[in-house]
Amino acid sequence: MNKHDRQKLIKELITNNEIYRQEELVQLLLEHKVKVTQATVSRDINELQLMKLPVVGGKYRYILPHEHTSNAEQKLQEVLRDVFVLADYNDKLCVIKVLPGNGPIVSGLVEKMEYPGFFATLDDDDTIMIFMRTASEARKIYHEIIRLVS
Repeated sequence: MNKHDRQKLIKELITNNEIYRQEELVQLLLEHKVKVTQATVSRDINELQLMKLPVVGGKYRYILPHEHTSNAEQKLQEVLRDVFVLADYNDKLCVIKVLPGNGPIVSGLVEKMEYPGFFATLDDDDTIMIFMRTASEARKIYHEIIRLVS
């Protein structure tokens, strides 16, 4: 199997399975009759820019980079369901707390949503601040976030 086809299969496997370690990915590839070394898989992971998303229990699973996601709302919902801690709003600001390491991922997905009244986000490791143009739009985005995690 050539590199392009192997990387296409890796994307499919990451999308359809929760993969926590490179060894698991090597094993899944073997089950699909693709013999690779862990070094090859490591290079593929880097080239595909796969990310590791913290999940409950202290583990990290591989995900595709959000830049290549065609459905931002679906991806935002998927990520939030895995990493959401709490949300609140006040005046023109909505704050989302997530598991450590996920602030930038969630922030980028929120920006891709192009919510009405959206102004900007500011994020760090586990917090996203969403600045809206009006208080009512901040309340709406808060309720939208809660809807996505429910």
